[in-house]
Amino acid sequence: MAAPQRAVLEALDRITQDETATIGMAFGQPYGADAMGPEPHGPDLVDAGLYTELGEPPMLAGARHLYLPALDRVGALVYVEATRLAAADKPDEAIGVLIDWLFFARQMADRQLFAEARWGLRTMTGTLERIRDVAYTDMRSGKRQLTADHILAIQERLAETRTYVRLDRLQFPAANRIAVEQVIAHVFQQRGGPNAAFGQMMAQLASTQRPLRLFAEAARWDQIASNHADSLDTARQLATVYSDMEARWAWDPWDPRLAVQTDYEKMDKARFAVIATVLPDMTVLLNDRQVLRTQLVGTRTALAVVAFAYGARNFPPTLASLRPHFVKNLEADPFNPDRANRKEPPLEYFVPIRDQTFGPREEPGPYEINVVTTAGQNFQVRIGQDQFVLYSVGPNGIKDYARNVSGEPARGQVGDLLLWPPVTSLIRQRLIETGALR
Repeated sequence: MAAPQRAVLEALDRITQDETATIGMAFGQPYGADAMGPEPHGPDLVDAGLYTELGEPPMLAGARHLYLPALDRVGALVYVEATRLAAADKPDEAIGVLIDWLFFARQMADRQLFAEARWGLRTMTGTLERIRDVAYTDMRSGKRQLTADHILAIQERLAETRTYVRLDRLQFPAANRIAVEQVIAHVFQQRGGPNAAFGQMMAQLASTQRPLRLFAEAARWDQIASNHADSLDTARQLATVYSDMEARWAWDPWDPRLAVQTDYEKMDKARFAVIATVLPDMTVLLNDRQVLRTQLVGTRTALAVVAFAYGARNFPPTLASLRPHFVKNLEADPFNPDRANRKEPPLEYFVPIRDQTFGPREEPGPYEINVVTTAGQNFQVRIGQDQFVLYSVGPNGIKDYARNVSGEPARGQVGDLLLWPPVTSLIRQRLIETGALR
């Protein structure tokens, strides 16, 4: 509640007004201290470390995004504010603050360097889960302060057609290719092999995040130079590798070509060590985007189920029951491979016990789910008929009945993507039960 924190939250709300606002804003920041501009703000941002450092000489390949940790602190502030508002019986306002943060992260997803774009995608994913977490907490508390009108307004802000959402407008980051081209121009002879600056500059770039390794890296790169491809072959390999990754960005997520090994994976990492060092495997963005799409569809669908349940005092028999009052169209599961056949399979949904089949000698009981966390501290949870289960088939495209779930599965990971109950909510519940959170 201190003045600086309130100022940040007010600014966040002001800069994320949607298309109905008189003046729209978008995040933009040049790279490098020299590009930050004159007074009144440029020098202050540099002094505060709120910029991207490019090193000396300035190179995109050496970019250190010094401002991202500060944005992580803003994210923590937003989450705390959402908790405060929810505890004050204002879950709709809590979700409103989270949507502001979601919109800001969406702007970051348009940045042209891999690290920034991925920060935007993953922050959006985490924020959508937190939005559902607030709704889940409201439902579990018994107060049920969220009304159907609140939820319909939230769904409207999260609609795919809104300017700040529009995931179809996301483009594959282009600056990493430029970064490698800059390096090639600096460390190779024109139409020849590595030049005298090769070892020192590559060692500097390879140790950007770990400066104490500079001397060890220098010796390693001097050795690499003798067997490295020349500038022409390296440039051709870069074009091949990057074009392959960029093409995959435009393919449908269930396109069978995505199962083929990428040119980056097939590349000789020793002969093209410059590319392997400077250019990350950016194909992880494909799964990040698909997880985000699923989280967005899942959030809108889960909130519709909650709104139905609050009005009917019971969960809908099927997701089709949500139409037309709570959703105009029943959205398809982005991960479901049936979409390749022009089908629109919805997310998977059931109510434990109510929708389960038990044998004549079986005692009906809660549904058991294995939760896989990013921290590796997996656990089991039992879900009763006072809740519903909503999930996606996940990256492996197989319906596993939510037996093994996670919130942000990696490419090809076995198990489903759980949307409700939110994984964040289940982890908190687990921490409370084990005494790790009081």
